[in-house]
Amino acid sequence: MRGKVPINEAPCRITNVYRTEKYIVYQSVCVCYGESGNILMSDDIYRLRTPERDEAYLRIYGKESRSNRRKRMKVSSYTRTYED
Repeated sequence: MRGKVPINEAPCRITNVYRTEKYIVYQSVCVCYGESGNILMSDDIYRLRTPERDEAYLRIYGKESRSNRRKRMKVSSYTRTYED
C-alpha cells in the first residue's frame, strides 16, 4: 500500500493545535506508506495570532499550564503554509 493516510478520521483532519509566539499552528499528521518504509508527515498551517484567534483558542483548549502544555507532535517530515 502506497500513499498518505491521515492518522485520525475526523472530517477536518486536524490532529494537533498549538501556539508559538506569533502563530497558531494547525498540524495534520499522516502516515506515508512507501516502498522504502513508512514515515509520519505533517501538513502544517500557520495562522497569525490575533486577539480573536487567541480568544477562540483559549475557549476551546483552555489556559496552558505545566500539566496541560500543547506541543508540536514530532514527525519525520513536514510542509508549511502561512496564512494571515
